[in-house]
Amino acid sequence: MFPMMGAYGFLLLALYFFWTKQKEALRLAHQKEIETEKTELVLKSMQRLTGILAQHIATHNAQIINWMESKKLRGQQVSKKVENPTRKIADALHSLSEISFVFPYSENRPKNIEGIEKVLRHKLDEMMESLEGKN
Repeated sequence: MFPMMGAYGFLLLALYFFWTKQKEALRLAHQKEIETEKTELVLKSMQRLTGILAQHIATHNAQIINWMESKKLRGQQVSKKVENPTRKIADALHSLSEISFVFPYSENRPKNIEGIEKVLRHKLDEMMESLEGKN
């Protein structure tokens, strides 16, 4: 009778061990799924916000750029105080659009929200460095 109780006890311990491992695996899978869903929601929100920003900011910025180009075509000078910020705005919107609409569908897309933020900061820093190098 003791060997049978020992076998049942061993089976119960094994069952409990596997049950706790499975429970932990399910919890981790659920956390990963939630993180993925959050990232998808942030990307979709970024796409909507980028569309709204582009609609309002890019339209006005394009008018300023067109005004500058028409002045240059007439041989008049355009102030660097107007030209540089306008170019920076255009480049920043371009970077935001690239991160919102291109990067999410690339192979090395961010896995979490912090990754999205890191990519955006990196792109904007690169853009600012390249613009400062032109000046």
